[in-house]
Amino acid sequence: MPILDSLFTDAALAGGLVLAGAFGTFVIFVFLGLLALPVTAALDKSIGKEKALLLYAVALLAFTFFVLAPSGPLGRAATAGKEKDIKVDELSMRGDPFLRAEFDHEATRNAFRPYSDTRPLPPVTLETPPWVALDFALPPTIPGPAPGHRQVLRGPLPKLTAGDASTVPEIPDAVFSDYTRVPQDVYDWVVDAGGRPYYIYLLAIGDAAGWHAEGTPRYEELKWVLQNQTEGFDELRVKHATIGAEGTAAKYLGDLQILERKLKGRVEKSARDEAERGWHLRRSVTNLYIEALIRQGYQPTADVTVVKPINPEKLRRVAKEMAEVGATGKESRGGWRRAIHVLEVALEEVRANRGAEERAEILLEVLAAQRALRDEQAVLRTLAEYMRTAPRSAQARTWLGQLHLTGMQLPSEALSYFDAALARDGRYGPALIGHGDALSFLGSHADALKSYSKGTSDDARLRKALAQLRLGKLTEARGNTESILSRNPADMGATLVRACVLYTLGDLETARAGFEQVASSPEAHEYRARACYNLGLTCIRMGQHDAALAAFAACDKSLQQGSSTGPTPDETVSPAFGRSLVAYAAGDETNLREELEKGRREAPRSAYIEMFTGMVSSLEKNDASAIRALDAALRYAPGYAELDGWLAKTYSRLGLLGTETNAGAAETAETFDRAIAFAERAADRESSADRTSYAARLRETLVRIGAEHLPKKQRYSKALEAVTKILDTSELREQPAALALAGYCNFQLEEYDECIRKLQQVLDVVPDEDEATWKSWRDYAEAALTAVKHWRSLEELLVAFKGTALDREWNADEKHGVRARVDEGTLRFSGDSTHDGRREDATVVVKNGKLFARESFESVTLTLKIPRSVRGQATNNITFGIEVVADSGRGGKAGAKRPGIAVFYDKAKIAVRVQGGQDKKYKEGNVVRLDPERLWPEGEDVTVRFVREDGQRGTMAVYLNDKLIVRDNVSTFKLTRGKAALWIGGYATETEPFDVTVSDIRVVRRKAR
Repeated sequence: MPILDSLFTDAALAGGLVLAGAFGTFVIFVFLGLLALPVTAALDKSIGKEKALLLYAVALLAFTFFVLAPSGPLGRAATAGKEKDIKVDELSMRGDPFLRAEFDHEATRNAFRPYSDTRPLPPVTLETPPWVALDFALPPTIPGPAPGHRQVLRGPLPKLTAGDASTVPEIPDAVFSDYTRVPQDVYDWVVDAGGRPYYIYLLAIGDAAGWHAEGTPRYEELKWVLQNQTEGFDELRVKHATIGAEGTAAKYLGDLQILERKLKGRVEKSARDEAERGWHLRRSVTNLYIEALIRQGYQPTADVTVVKPINPEKLRRVAKEMAEVGATGKESRGGWRRAIHVLEVALEEVRANRGAEERAEILLEVLAAQRALRDEQAVLRTLAEYMRTAPRSAQARTWLGQLHLTGMQLPSEALSYFDAALARDGRYGPALIGHGDALSFLGSHADALKSYSKGTSDDARLRKALAQLRLGKLTEARGNTESILSRNPADMGATLVRACVLYTLGDLETARAGFEQVASSPEAHEYRARACYNLGLTCIRMGQHDAALAAFAACDKSLQQGSSTGPTPDETVSPAFGRSLVAYAAGDETNLREELEKGRREAPRSAYIEMFTGMVSSLEKNDASAIRALDAALRYAPGYAELDGWLAKTYSRLGLLGTETNAGAAETAETFDRAIAFAERAADRESSADRTSYAARLRETLVRIGAEHLPKKQRYSKALEAVTKILDTSELREQPAALALAGYCNFQLEEYDECIRKLQQVLDVVPDEDEATWKSWRDYAEAALTAVKHWRSLEELLVAFKGTALDREWNADEKHGVRARVDEGTLRFSGDSTHDGRREDATVVVKNGKLFARESFESVTLTLKIPRSVRGQATNNITFGIEVVADSGRGGKAGAKRPGIAVFYDKAKIAVRVQGGQDKKYKEGNVVRLDPERLWPEGEDVTVRFVREDGQRGTMAVYLNDKLIVRDNVSTFKLTRGKAALWIGGYATETEPFDVTVSDIRVVRRKAR
């Protein structure tokens, strides 16, 4: 700015004039003081010494007033009136004048500080804190904790070994409700005198018109005369095959060849011959149906579907009997079909001639039969009519809700029906359970628990335990299941849920026993697939490879036999996924992917299966695949807290990759922002579930630390805010990892005292023991604390070469025509060597013993420029080096073998010298070329750096252009008192020209105590 330039110029000029004026005034008054001697001596004779001194003093005062008065020649000032005419340009300051900008020590010299002054070192680079690993999310059972509460299932997945000979109990085949035939269903029978049944097969019945074979209309009429011994019974004859007693008849049930042989031995008898024992026609559904009709006063006809005249009350009684037959499963539940038939006949009569109330009652009976047959379309039609007939019925709406929920998996629609049912009867148990089921299907488990809690049945209590399990209320869930089992130990539903609770609590032995009990129970077909699947998961966690595979094989078989897959899409049994877990735990990558893809098809909306896929991909660093799977899991289960941690980790790694590959700034920033959002949400969810948890908050802090798209201050301030939330919790104020992270953030924010305090606190909290829980974080804090303290104990000295000659700190030994001089801020060695030299008789050497001492030395770095060729010679044949040596003072021969370490340009090769080291190659302290020989680095400027790497052992290292040349333990350079010096110089074994430049000497040393 011109204004500032002029201000600084005027200020400099004014300062110079002030100094010149002061000096001139001083000289004048010295002169006047000396003049007083001859003047007073001359006047003494005429007026006396006292008067002469008084007169001289008055004259001196008058002179002073004339010279220094404001109106005098050296003190003129503007008058008050003229000050108004002084024109001053307005000075505009931009920015914050008190803002301290970062000072680049490498590229910029502070113009207001002498160049050779010491200064603090730029901050060290602390190692980034270690990542807090995400615990493996263990698979939930089915049923199990809901996605938002699965954080209780964390821990390592055990290693599995194939062929471990572990087993599971024998799992029986499914026991369906299909009816198993007995002799009464296949044969007719008579009862002998002892009351034991004796079985025959009735082939034909004869009357006056002749024989009527089985299946003819007349046969159907006569068999009921025979059965009931009504009019005409005495004239009947029968043809039958003799089968035998109970055991024989049961033996021949499925053996048609034997039965055919038996039928050939037919017997003809009079019906009266068997009258004393009594006839019983075979118990087929049709026969039982006709018997029920006969009991209600209907006469059997050839067409047994005709039931006229219609009496609704009688037909409902027939339907009730047939429903009982249907419940046995006989003839594929044929009794239900007969019940539906007679009810529909009765319903037609009621529709035409009766009231709505009776019609509603019959419709409910029809619904029960249709539901038993699982005829959902018929159920919908009947329900629609029932709702028109009884618009205020809670039962119909409950059934409609159950149909939409279980049959069509439409929970929202189902919920509206359950709500309507409860609006009519708020205590109706099935509606309360259905309402809770629909809410649970939608993931609203807390509301489902409220609904279940209003019920009083064991079914409602079991559902209540399920909701508590899904909400992570494991103690309450266990108590409820045990309460049910205390009343009914054979309740397989309660046994399954109790085992799921124990699995989640980590009591695997007891959980395994519970799953085995359900899986091997003949009465638990509905639950068997879930029990086998859960048994497999338990065996995995217990490290039982073969048993896990056997359990998943039994699960496959149970599903094929019709066992339930699970209540909701997120809780779906998938044996293929179970096998993929086995493959993962066993390190079988080939089967892992194949089985995992099958599992994703078997359970396409399972949040855990998708998350497991994402976890595996993330651990393999296949981030794109991981994010696809994790995003899918997030769609299925937005409240899945475990997902946020994996998404945060994966997006954070993608962001860092984008930074490394110079991806677009906007894209990288968006990736980092997603990582932060997921990490923060995971931490908030975890702390809301458990205020003493901290792992997710630690990961949030680390994700924020890695967010390189943000300005440094904002980045580390936000990270510090996150980790402080842990330390502000009373139970966690000394959490070691949080303290270490906070200390790291303090360091990055230049809060060094606070950084040291936090890191020291970690060391105070965690014992220095190999088995200590937080040993790795103690090690990190200890290393960081050592680095910070060490850095703060150091200072940097930039050595300047000013003027044209070396200052007094440098001692030069010049001979044989080569001189060391200062040339435009560099140290230059030039001239022609006129004498053959050697190290003990160096051609030229300069040394400085004031830069550092043995105790304070840390490192020295300089730039050395040696031409590879000189004056047409292909190789520059001088030997020139840098030495850091123990020193006793300014004197001493330049080439003396003092302890220390050195590196040399030796005729274009690299050579080293170590005196007082341990390496035998350098034991004699001579200049030795590297073995194998290496050329001096190419390029004009070569950076030479000496570093003390271990003060306790005196380890010294030399680097050329950051490549290690030599490292050795030099006992003199342990942390002991004593002088040390930097020597720079060289020699030629014959007359050679020198043209070596040394610049940018930087010394790092410990501050004086």
